[in-house]
Amino acid sequence: MSNKPAIFIDGEAGTTGLQIRDRLKSREDVELVSIDPARRKEPQARRDLLNSVDVAILCLPDEAAVEAVGLIDANSKTRVIDASTAFRIHPDWEMVGGPIHEDDLIENGGSIGATVSAMIQATVERMYAETEENRFLEVTYANGDKE
Repeated sequence: MSNKPAIFIDGEAGTTGLQIRDRLKSREDVELVSIDPARRKEPQARRDLLNSVDVAILCLPDEAAVEAVGLIDANSKTRVIDASTAFRIHPDWEMVGGPIHEDDLIENGGSIGATVSAMIQATVERMYAETEENRFLEVTYANGDKE
């Protein structure tokens, strides 16, 4: 492997994996690493590869994503980007994407839908408010220049 960050797309033969690989293949600042197609279902081959790269992108069904994370050693330097839903939803959350505070539910008659709508409305109003807080926008360009 080179000095470039090594990326392994676990599930690169599927639709999502193919699309991610296609987006990354022309980048010169990363090294894409693949598993031997004949060994892609072998846990030890996957374990070895998952623990040898800098980034593992999981493009797998939920069960397989959980299995893949379990193959990564606790002291591994590998960072994981998971495209599945396996690790997105906490069982105590009332909705996908985040918890709803009980006070917010009470304020909106106990309705999750009304509470989420109220949260979105409050966010939009704050984003577009003509206040001093929203007066300035900082833009950072790809070359690092700021405006």
